[in-house]
Amino acid sequence: MQQIKNITFNNSSDDPSTTPRTITVTVTDGGNYSNVATTTVNVVAVNDAPVATGSAITGTEDTSLKLTWANFGVSDVDSPQASLGVKITELPVAGKLQYLAADGTTWTNVTAGQTFTKAQIDGGQLRFTPNANESGADGYGGTGVGNKQADYAQFKFQPTDGKDLGTSTTVKVDITPVADAPTLSVADNNIASVGLTKQSWNSIANLGTNGNGASPTVLKNAIDKAGTPNSTTIATDVASTADVPGGAGSKTSGLIYLEAGKTYTFSGYGDDSILINVGGKDVASGTWGSNSGQFSGTYTPTSNGYYSIDIYHANQAGAGSYDVNLSVNGGATTNLSNTNIPIYTGVNDLINAGAQVSDLHGTNGQGYYDAYKLNEGLENGTVKLSKVTTGLTDTDGSETLSVKIGSIPVGAVLSDGAGHTFTATNGQTEVDVTGWNLNNLSLKPLPYTSGQYNLTVTSTSTESLGGSAQTVAQLPVKVYPATYSGTTATSGDDNVAGTSGNDIIVADVSGLNVVQGKNYNIAFMIDTSGSMGSDSVAAAKASLTTVFNSLKDSIGSSTSGTVNIFLADFSDQVNRTVTVNLKDPGALDALQKVLDKMVSTGGTNYEDVFKAASNFFKSGLATGNTGAINTTYFITDGEPTFYQRAEQTNPTLYGNVKLDDVVNMNNYTLGTATRINIESNISLEINSVGKVTLWYYGTAYDRGTIHAQGDGTYETSVRDGYGNYTDTATTTNSQNAFALLKGLSTGGVEAIGLKSGVGLEQLAPYDSDNKPQANIDPKDLANAILGSSEATLPGADRVDGGDGNDILFGDLVSFPGVTGEGYNAIQSYVAGKNGVAVSAVTGQDVHKYITEHYNEFNTSGAKDGNDTLLGGSGDDILFGQGGNDYLDGGKGNDILLGGTGNDTLIGGQGNDILIGGTGADTFIWRSGDVGNDVIKDFKASEGDRIDLRDLLKGETDSTIDNFLKLTTVDNVTTLQISSEGKLNAAGGLANADVTIKLEGNNWSGQTINSLISGADPTIKVDHT
Repeated sequence: MQQIKNITFNNSSDDPSTTPRTITVTVTDGGNYSNVATTTVNVVAVNDAPVATGSAITGTEDTSLKLTWANFGVSDVDSPQASLGVKITELPVAGKLQYLAADGTTWTNVTAGQTFTKAQIDGGQLRFTPNANESGADGYGGTGVGNKQADYAQFKFQPTDGKDLGTSTTVKVDITPVADAPTLSVADNNIASVGLTKQSWNSIANLGTNGNGASPTVLKNAIDKAGTPNSTTIATDVASTADVPGGAGSKTSGLIYLEAGKTYTFSGYGDDSILINVGGKDVASGTWGSNSGQFSGTYTPTSNGYYSIDIYHANQAGAGSYDVNLSVNGGATTNLSNTNIPIYTGVNDLINAGAQVSDLHGTNGQGYYDAYKLNEGLENGTVKLSKVTTGLTDTDGSETLSVKIGSIPVGAVLSDGAGHTFTATNGQTEVDVTGWNLNNLSLKPLPYTSGQYNLTVTSTSTESLGGSAQTVAQLPVKVYPATYSGTTATSGDDNVAGTSGNDIIVADVSGLNVVQGKNYNIAFMIDTSGSMGSDSVAAAKASLTTVFNSLKDSIGSSTSGTVNIFLADFSDQVNRTVTVNLKDPGALDALQKVLDKMVSTGGTNYEDVFKAASNFFKSGLATGNTGAINTTYFITDGEPTFYQRAEQTNPTLYGNVKLDDVVNMNNYTLGTATRINIESNISLEINSVGKVTLWYYGTAYDRGTIHAQGDGTYETSVRDGYGNYTDTATTTNSQNAFALLKGLSTGGVEAIGLKSGVGLEQLAPYDSDNKPQANIDPKDLANAILGSSEATLPGADRVDGGDGNDILFGDLVSFPGVTGEGYNAIQSYVAGKNGVAVSAVTGQDVHKYITEHYNEFNTSGAKDGNDTLLGGSGDDILFGQGGNDYLDGGKGNDILLGGTGNDTLIGGQGNDILIGGTGADTFIWRSGDVGNDVIKDFKASEGDRIDLRDLLKGETDSTIDNFLKLTTVDNVTTLQISSEGKLNAAGGLANADVTIKLEGNNWSGQTINSLISGADPTIKVDHT
């Protein structure tokens, strides 16, 4: 009975059936069974709350993560899925939990306590949005929650079945970091057109009062002397904005950008006086009394640049006004305003915009400036680059930023002015500039290169857990080609001014020098009389061949001028002649044909050949050679022995027909047999020796012998003289003919005496400066013509290179084995070194070779002059050569070579190399000459001295240690200089603004005081 009572019913299911359970019981005693007893058990269902496991989910930075039902891990044994949901009990600290609003478009932040059904979640209506640029993942390490933690966020929820809530559970959120592309910009290089400075005066004296207006001179002088203006403004449009009272006026000035070769027309009106001055030139003016103040004038610049502009206006009486307009190349007339043309208040507008500005080409503030904008520069210079700005868009510290600049041309040097530099090489044209000063970048292209190219700037952001993103920008660079010019001055005392380009100037020359770009007519007269002899004639012919080849090579450039050559072979008379333009392909062959026919015979007729050369200079070929220099070379071995008499000027041939009607320089050449048809039965025959025969209806008539008359026409005459000595008549006629030739030879007549048959005294009357050459071996004739350093004493010259990277030679330049001297000799020398034809050598080639091998050109002569060489702006090379020279490098990184003599060398501003050469040289530093300089050959024992008196400010013997100190490294002493005496202040040697490295000198055993003491100290300073 007790056992029956112990029977119980247990339901193990969380979701039992509610159908009643029937229980049947049978009792047995081991042998028999009792009857069956039945009972019913009713099960009452009880709702079970759902359960949830939560989860860890992963999203990506800056991207919303839509949550799925599986992310919550909710289950319920006794509820249908459709009834389930979640109740948000705790919101994330980082990021936002959001749901889609009923409008189907708006995402709204979840609030604690909100419940979302499974259907909503399955429908993508619940998401997690991380904060911008934040992340959190296991890679960050640790156990924290938040940005850059092991977990980015977590939120809590309770599962629900619509009736009961389950236990609170957590969802953890990891956000994988994603690198964000950084910001990157390259500043433009525009120089904003701001306008001009307008100064106004209420009352100006000395203008006059009649209302007709003041002349330009009176107007300018009155305003320039008007004193302090009553107001100063910026004028963006050059026109009056209100009536100008009587006696008042203004000056509107600044800079205007003009382009070479364009014609700018300034027009308008001024009541009652106006003047426009551009680049220091008065361009236009107007007065009320003349055409009611209307004006118009043009200006055509020869160089691109920023030109000074000054506009003067004043009103004498009544109410005045003015308006200035501008048109370009005849185009539409517009207001002179900052919107129509670049105008600036002054040079500082350009400098403040980052432009590199030259010194003024002009004086007193008038002229023009060269200026290169950011990212632009001149060949062989440095290009300042635009500011590069870059930054992380993800600023939470999870990313790092790096910057690279690539596509740098090989050989170019990138730097930032703060100690960082990079030189591009083959295969390595990109550099990491992270940490550089990107506000102060500059590029120095490979020397002697120009063109346009883009530097590639790449900014990369890298996440600490991996991944990166880039932003790329282009930085355009434009390098303008430089101009190169070679110039050779004269043998005298010259004052030579260079151009704004890269000049190669040789201050002295003793022979023929053809400068590219100039035109020449050159006459050569060669004596082939019997006294010359065949060997001498052969040697002279070979020399002349060398001369002609040299001249041909020197004009090989397409930019050269026209060089016409006249060659005359003379003895008893002119034997044959030829005239050529050296640019013609057959020119050298034509000259050679005349040379080949030269033979030694007969006497010497100066008069005849002088008149023949004069005829050449009067010919259409010569006179049509615009601006040509006429130069003559008269080559003889003896005094004149023949002359011409019985001259008939334009004699009659027959009837009314005269010689000039038939024969001219276009149809007849001396020494050439010619037949000229006059009429059907009438002709004129001239044989190779000039005998003139008139054929008149079959009958021959002797008309004498034709010769040059010297005025571009011909005459007939008879040869006279003894043929073997000189008499008075021969001399008189020769000198009269020479006077005619000398008057036409604008470049002079150079007389050259071959062998010993004629001396300086005899030749002097036939040389335009009475300085002939004599006793010249015929085989050395080429050097006598093209130049010999011993032929003429070099002058004491002054050469100013001006702007550009100039190369200046104070004296003669010649080379062993190279014919001639001056620039042409340098060109030939470089051609030989480079293994190319002279005609292929450009000015750039010459400049480059000298710059890279300047020691090869450091030559001096015993007769060299005392020259002054001024480098000016740019990186210059100055060769003093012989003599006591004064060399001043000026601005830039210069190389100064004094040569022989007691020279003065001033490097100037920049990092200079100074080589004094032999002699007692003085190296001077002036105020402002800062830089790191090197003296390569300082020898105190030879009298070399350093002069710092103008550089140092306020030095005394007792304070000199504040200004000068010696440092010696590797046995080489460097003089450390602070021009303001700050070497003992904080910073020490870093305060030095000048250093002078003294190669070959170890002064470690000396003191500054010992070097500055004595009557002739090694270092000159002010002592009190």
